[in-house]
Amino acid sequence: MKRNLLLATVIAFCLAVLLSVLPVSETVAKADVVLKKVSAFEYEVSYLVEEAGYTYDNDTTVTVNGVNLVKPSTEEGGTTEEAQTNAFFRTDGKKVEFLKKTAYAFTLTKGDTTQEFSVDTTTLPTEGSLRYSYDEEALEKYKTAVANATTVTDEDASEGRPIRVDDDYEVPCIASLVKDSYFDVENLTGTLYYCLPGSTTYSSKSVNDIDNVKFDVTKVGSYSFYMLLKNTFQSMSTADLVLGNGGWYAKDTDGSPVGEVVIPVFEFSVQASSNPKVTVGASEKAYQGLEYKVDSFNIVASDYNTEYTLYYSATEIGSDKITQYDKDFLENLGMVQVTAENEFESKNLFNSSSKTFTPTKKGYYYVVLHVVDFANQHATVISRPIDANGELMQVKYETQFFKYNWLSIMLLSIAALCLIATIVLLCVKPKQQDTLSTKE
Repeated sequence: MKRNLLLATVIAFCLAVLLSVLPVSETVAKADVVLKKVSAFEYEVSYLVEEAGYTYDNDTTVTVNGVNLVKPSTEEGGTTEEAQTNAFFRTDGKKVEFLKKTAYAFTLTKGDTTQEFSVDTTTLPTEGSLRYSYDEEALEKYKTAVANATTVTDEDASEGRPIRVDDDYEVPCIASLVKDSYFDVENLTGTLYYCLPGSTTYSSKSVNDIDNVKFDVTKVGSYSFYMLLKNTFQSMSTADLVLGNGGWYAKDTDGSPVGEVVIPVFEFSVQASSNPKVTVGASEKAYQGLEYKVDSFNIVASDYNTEYTLYYSATEIGSDKITQYDKDFLENLGMVQVTAENEFESKNLFNSSSKTFTPTKKGYYYVVLHVVDFANQHATVISRPIDANGELMQVKYETQFFKYNWLSIMLLSIAALCLIATIVLLCVKPKQQDTLSTKE
């Protein structure tokens, strides 16, 4: 019994040693994966491999129709451009261009594992090859990304804050919800449509990179957006669709939404507003008796109201002395508010609708602008001095035409008389002479 056990142990040990020195056969995964692509187009090699369901990294060796898919080289052991052309493709090692409408056999080798798939370039995209395609989990994940994008981080801040008016909303990349059987969704272009709060119409913006799409936030409230994408052959459209809850749907004979969402629409809200921003430009010179329009203010705010107040001063007051804009402070500096109670003429009063006034006194005028937005955020500024010391003078104009052009007028008159004489001579019929007849 012990002898048999010892013999079995020896045999097992020998087999283990023998198996350890023998080469292990490589694992071959012959997946029945066929990708539909287009000839004469370049594709990222990593995109093709991952589209087939495999993992691609720098250690993966790829061959196409038996030829290594690496940058052509004339060095010994390298793959020549001629060999690749004979296999009907071109490559720089990272991208591959299919040169013929045919089937291409891809083989991936990494260590002892080999994987295979094929690429068919014999067909062109058909209706439905570019579309939105997602499950409920992917949709909810994207909605979460849309909501998270309403938190932004300033350059000088370490923590995020809610998005507010005057910020850019960065649209999360929508590639996870899109399916294109022929092209990489990361390379698609198209158009972004977004609707502002209180509006029923969508504005549009071109999309050249779906990883970098943004638009301006100009109002507080609810925004909505959707994206229509396109490849070289196809473009998404809402022409035959109807807008419903959550997006665009196919419509029945009555025009009502039916089926599943074809083009999803997403929403987010903006609740915060930045303070109104008002910049003050240079003021032009004014003249007594001539209407003056104030256009030196540039306002950046959302849903705001304005209040203008006109002040007068006989002397110019330096801007370094104007540190506050309330009535008492300005009057202490020597300014007078332009009102009828202060004995200013009616035409001298400020017209808030046209932003105009007419100076009636020599001196300097100042306009105080107070801005209040929908969130009760305030901003107050004062214009630069409007110099109204000049008087409007009317210059009487005396024509000097005859003084410097009398000779030309005389010659022109003589020419006109000659023309009239010529016409008269041509029109007067000469008197006919009597014809004498000889009596036979």
